[in-house]
Amino acid sequence: MKQKLAEIAESPLDPRLSKVLTATTKRCTRVGAYRILFEIDETVLFVAEIGPRGQIYRTL
Repeated sequence: MKQKLAEIAESPLDPRLSKVLTATTKRCTRVGAYRILFEIDETVLFVAEIGPRGQIYRTL
């Protein structure tokens, strides 16, 4: 996960690394069976949640 977060920090809007979630300002990325939900505010990357794929989207 640390490696994936480092990649995202370098290029947070790269469509190969993450995708926009519909009707939110959050983006998501996949790390194995887990998902990372995050937001970008200018130069700061905020990790909103990390959790299993089947459960992470229930909190939205």
